[in-house]
Amino acid sequence: MISTVLLHPLPFHDSGRLTVLWAKDRTHGDQQVELSYRDLTEWQRRSRAFEGLAALSSVNLDVALTGGDRPQQIEGMLVTDGLFDLLGARAELGRTPTASDVQSKAALGVISHRLWQSRFAGDRQVIGRTITADHQPCTVVGVMPPDFDFPHNVDLWFPGSAADLSRNATIRVYRVMGRLRAGRTLAQSRGLRQSASGAVGIDGGGSVAAVDGLRQRRQPAVEPRDRARARDATARRARRQ
Repeated sequence: MISTVLLHPLPFHDSGRLTVLWAKDRTHGDQQVELSYRDLTEWQRRSRAFEGLAALSSVNLDVALTGGDRPQQIEGMLVTDGLFDLLGARAELGRTPTASDVQSKAALGVISHRLWQSRFAGDRQVIGRTITADHQPCTVVGVMPPDFDFPHNVDLWFPGSAADLSRNATIRVYRVMGRLRAGRTLAQSRGLRQSASGAVGIDGGGSVAAVDGLRQRRQPAVEPRDRARARDATARRARRQ
């Protein structure tokens, strides 16, 4: 089964201010519901408790790398503008995508240290190289450090533009992370109540709730059948809207 909430300290700057937000579907009794892009943008507009909010896909995505010596199946993650900055995470080589990158709809990607070593033999010239991911070209702009394993087992992070994400703005397929403003508490942030999805739940205080595969090192990876169940659950919720 997919894990219930797991708490595990994150190796990020000032992690005590990091939180995870989700919707509660009282009609169907779901306590932790994935969020939509519309939820994210509304909370960004309404909330004064958070220094920043960003989203990432609710499950690791299967991505096929082709070209080069061999095809390879890896796990990828769609992220919104500002996620790396929100986490305080910096690339070991190159950089992470900027707001202007995302606005330009450039097809960019950041790869894991693990993939950099295993597929590209640690070649520093990988920055600026175009790779083929799911039959689409993607330019590598950064390599994350070896201790960045978030979410667990992800080897490719790619940003989605606001224009692209807005096309399916009400579909709940994202997890939203936030960083509390300095001096703010979780209790104060829980004052954020009604939005497009209803009430908001938050976990934080130095640990981030790991739900539907959001896990750290030393936690087992989500089994393929569990990832399929997560996707099925997301599809069912989408059909309810």
